[in-house]
Amino acid sequence: MYKKAVTAAAAVLLLLIFAAPPYSAAAGSAAAEAAVTPAAEAAVTPAAVPSPPAASSPAIAAASDTTGSQLPYYLEENITRYVAYRRSNPGMPIDRVVALVNANVDRGFYNDIEIVANPTDICLLLNKNFALPMDYAPPDLVTMGDGKQLRAEAAAAFTRMRIAAGNERLTLVVRSAYRDYWSQRVTHADFLSRFSRESAERQSARPRHSEHELGLAVDVLQRYVSGALGTASFEYSREYAWLLEHGHEYGFILRYPRDTRDIHGYIYEPWHWRYIGVEAATVMYYERISTFEEYYGRYLAPGVIAKRERDRLLQPTPVEIEAGGGSFTAQAYVFDGNNYFRIRDLAFILNCAGMQFDLGFRDEGNALTITCGRPYSTTGDELSGDADLVEPVEPRELTIYVDGARLVITTYQLNGFNYVKLRDMAAALGFTAIWDHIRQVIVIGT
Repeated sequence: MYKKAVTAAAAVLLLLIFAAPPYSAAAGSAAAEAAVTPAAEAAVTPAAVPSPPAASSPAIAAASDTTGSQLPYYLEENITRYVAYRRSNPGMPIDRVVALVNANVDRGFYNDIEIVANPTDICLLLNKNFALPMDYAPPDLVTMGDGKQLRAEAAAAFTRMRIAAGNERLTLVVRSAYRDYWSQRVTHADFLSRFSRESAERQSARPRHSEHELGLAVDVLQRYVSGALGTASFEYSREYAWLLEHGHEYGFILRYPRDTRDIHGYIYEPWHWRYIGVEAATVMYYERISTFEEYYGRYLAPGVIAKRERDRLLQPTPVEIEAGGGSFTAQAYVFDGNNYFRIRDLAFILNCAGMQFDLGFRDEGNALTITCGRPYSTTGDELSGDADLVEPVEPRELTIYVDGARLVITTYQLNGFNYVKLRDMAAALGFTAIWDHIRQVIVIGT
């Protein structure tokens, strides 16, 4: 009761807060980025961001949910943080609030740093809140044709992408790829020596926080430049436009898009592309997820994964069945779009409808026996109410002898009981089962 009251009160609080003008991250980052954006930006239109097909984000399904509680990645333990972050970002869509808090974006930069436990994970989130172990080195670095190194999977994907771009008469030049801890330390120190700390931190990651240390990030240009990456004006190139449209097909994402600095802490870097695998990159593309932090908060945060595992538990569904003039409610589990019922429940219902058969068990071969014309021996727990949530299980074959005739059907064994498809039992015993979609009941005819 207490938990329900707290949840309801929190939902009301969220509802009162979540009414504000449209969110724009640009306001917080435009001024700071002005100093490092190419001067030509005001006069030249950069490559347009492509318009992917209509989004399929879970947020769309929960568009009317102003508290976020219906989102599949909503975590009840984070509710106070959702409220606080929403207050700091009035107008930000609730689905982004929830995802970014799940990714610890609300904790600021270099505060409460977590050491990642799985540094070899292709979809690892590494930023100002997550750091690599001190002794980490990628296990499978390979050297590409230009002498730069990436992890094997990322290198193979980048090579395929570069060939595809070349077929369009485009050139992808790798300016930088893998850096070890010491190289990143030197790079970061160089920025600190040339810029204020605030400006340097926006342009360079501290050692153990750089994606280049993962061997999964590349700085890409359309031509080689010896100076600052920004001098290549990559964002105005055909190569950049092509990457925006096709990068996900090879598992690469633009890691630091324009107007997202408040989320990850870095300036807009059109040259920085991160490999996360085709599946994750494609989801980001079609769901219009702009930052890897948001993707992580939706799909990869530990709490979200744990919730998804809990949601995978099979939920029984009560199904109304009419047979022999009587009405019954039986619990069913859905597998592959079909209702599976406990075989004893079906036996009880059919006997009540005048179709008598009894169940038995044959030790040899773990087979079930059905004897027609014999009254069913009840056990007392038929149609006993709600079934339990259960872990997903694999189907297996069940041998049934119907008056001595052998047949094999598919069954799922849950909570010690065999659950069978109603259609299979109908075929075996010669009754009909019709779904009345108007009254939402199954009508059994004997």
